[in-house]
Amino acid sequence: MARYVGIMYKIKKFLPLKARLQIYHSFVQSHLNFCSLVWGFTCKSNLDKLFSKQKKGLRAVIPGYIRYFYRDGETPGHTKSAFLEYRILSIHNLITLNALLFLFKVHKFPSSLPPSVKETIPATAPTVESTYVTSDSWYSTYNNHIYRKSVFFKGPLLWAKLECSNEIIREANNLISLNSYKNKIKCALIDKQGSGDCNEWLASNFVLYECAGLRANPSRV
Repeated sequence: MARYVGIMYKIKKFLPLKARLQIYHSFVQSHLNFCSLVWGFTCKSNLDKLFSKQKKGLRAVIPGYIRYFYRDGETPGHTKSAFLEYRILSIHNLITLNALLFLFKVHKFPSSLPPSVKETIPATAPTVESTYVTSDSWYSTYNNHIYRKSVFFKGPLLWAKLECSNEIIREANNLISLNSYKNKIKCALIDKQGSGDCNEWLASNFVLYECAGLRANPSRV
């Protein structure tokens, strides 16, 4: 991806913004989107490295003068406002979107998935009302070094957490169209990542970090 970013820097002054954004989505965003359900729940440090590359790619296409690298104690140009203006999801929220789409298919359109895929999210997976007691069999199976950083473990927890805490996502879960669900979730995630200071990224901008565990009491996840 670094090679593509270098090419984007060189052609920036020769192409209009619309063409540059199309190239960005082809060279950068598509790579981040590829198989993100497989690797997307890796540790935070790995995601931060990819996020740094993603921001470099966006700096290569947005108009105007912008600092590309650290130089003389000055940080590279801020990109948060550009993500919001061009409706681009950060790597964290892109992973969240794909995970929620997968869970939506499992719950709403199970017949559209192969049995081998559908069965990776069992009926015992957590819901908004789950506790350690009600999800004990699922938790004992998936809470280990094999599954702990996978969509099979994090996905159901993220689905249940957001259904409990985010009203827009809770409403979207009642939709019957996959495209309508995707559009509504993407808009909610973009608004979330654009909140707060327009120049500083906050942990609260990334819904992926809201994935919690199960509580021992009868309250919600």
